Amino acid sequence: MAKTEEQQMLDTYRSVAGSISMPVLASPFVPRPTPADYKFGEIHRYFAQQTNQPNGEIIEIAKNTHDSLSTKSLFRVVDIRWRISGPAYNTTDPKTGELSVLGVVSANQAAIRQAAKIMPAITRRLTNTVQLWQGF
Repeated sequence: MAKTEEQQMLDTYRSVAGSISMPVLASPFVPRPTPADYKFGEIHRYFAQQTNQPNGEIIEIAKNTHDSLSTKSLFRVVDIRWRISGPAYNTTDPKTGELSVLGVVSANQAAIRQAAKIMPAITRRLTNTVQLWQGF
């Protein structure tokens, strides 16, 4: 029985796709803030996702991996400024009622919203806004 044109195209695709070597992401990276990072109050976190899978897995990566993947069209990468110290919640000036210090939760929620403009599924990946936080 002769193959249909669709079957031939599918076979061709499979033979080509099978031979393409996709870049392999490093094992998930877990940032380890230093005492200097906690004193500064924030770190940068880096995430990557395959471009053709907008709802696919998002992996936290090291900075050097981020820099390498940022030039590849196969991956979408994002760099997030993540607050790791300070008050958990916003504080206000008791006299004026105005915001005096932006809390870690609010700052990290804003960072997630900003990153979601590039990588919408990041909102499902970063659900703990006090991750890595060291309160005082």
